[in-house]
Amino acid sequence: MGTPLYMSPEQAHGAKSADWRADVYGLGATLYHLVTGFTPFDAKLRAMALMFKHAQEDPPPAHTRNTEVSLQVSQLIGRMMQKKCEDRHGSPDELLADIEQAKQNLSFEFASG
Repeated sequence: MGTPLYMSPEQAHGAKSADWRADVYGLGATLYHLVTGFTPFDAKLRAMALMFKHAQEDPPPAHTRNTEVSLQVSQLIGRMMQKKCEDRHGSPDELLADIEQAKQNLSFEFASG
């Protein structure tokens, strides 16, 4: 199933099986929440309304919700949250490369450990 606040469109459509790209969508939605302070869609909505929005609507770009978010990070999140799973990253290595590239443009360091 999934958590409606972070559910991929294919899960919202009731797909019997979803692959790792559904998790990429959920991670993108989580990252969106982390960097903007807002869930991609209004958390006060009922579960069915949230699932509809994930399946049919795009959230505002992250950099428009928080101007401290770089355009590159916003674009990374946007790609992770593409409606069609085939429009998301083609492999975990491709996703990791995009994350590493986005990290290079941050003004702070992530703790490693």
